[in-house]
Amino acid sequence: MAIEQISGAAFDYDEMKAEIQGTYVGKADITISEFDSTAAPDVKVGSKFEVSGALFKVLTADETPTGYAGISSSTTFYLVYDSSGEAFVYTEVAPTWNDALQGWYGTGGEANDRYFFSMYKDSGDTLYENKSFLGSINRVLTKVIAIGDWDMSAATGTSFVTITSGLAQEKVLNVSVMIIQDGSTNIRPLDVGKTATDTERQGFVEVITDDSINLLRLTGGTFDGALYNATSFNRGWVTITYVV
Repeated sequence: MAIEQISGAAFDYDEMKAEIQGTYVGKADITISEFDSTAAPDVKVGSKFEVSGALFKVLTADETPTGYAGISSSTTFYLVYDSSGEAFVYTEVAPTWNDALQGWYGTGGEANDRYFFSMYKDSGDTLYENKSFLGSINRVLTKVIAIGDWDMSAATGTSFVTITSGLAQEKVLNVSVMIIQDGSTNIRPLDVGKTATDTERQGFVEVITDDSINLLRLTGGTFDGALYNATSFNRGWVTITYVV
């Protein structure tokens, strides 16, 4: 018989405790400040979360994560509960999904450290951009990559550029591209229309392959000219949504 009574007149308290703990596997009722801004976040009082079978609660004061200074510029990083240090920290080492624990966890010596949010450190080392929750049922991540140099003018540059994604093509769900005008005065999507009435797109993601993404701008359009020919200048950002 596969059914066993776990409550009633004669039940095992230890077994009952284990059953209750089991209902919290993967729990992540965790709240951070500044979720909708680029400022540094704190983990808020009242947050409850489970890590490797143990349930935790932030009791009396917001928790400020440490480790931001060690994150590389222009890099996706993660807010993690460090089990050994009993504190929230930042790391740029990507997590893996743990089916048994129903959460995102580290590997090797960090296998008991649970990941809760991903973010992006800007090139100026001051901003916490693109905050995204890594929930117990959320297996989708976001990666932001700087385009770098791209003279888009037909007269002096090239119509395409290849971005190294570091991802297998079957993992990529969506790609969006934002283009910065010389001097950073305007930012437009690569597939922007010519005008408000002419919606013909001015560029697009040409192809996605293993480890790379090709971007293409159309000749004679918005990006083909002197306003988009600077070099030694980050032309914009590629945001990739992908599964792991």
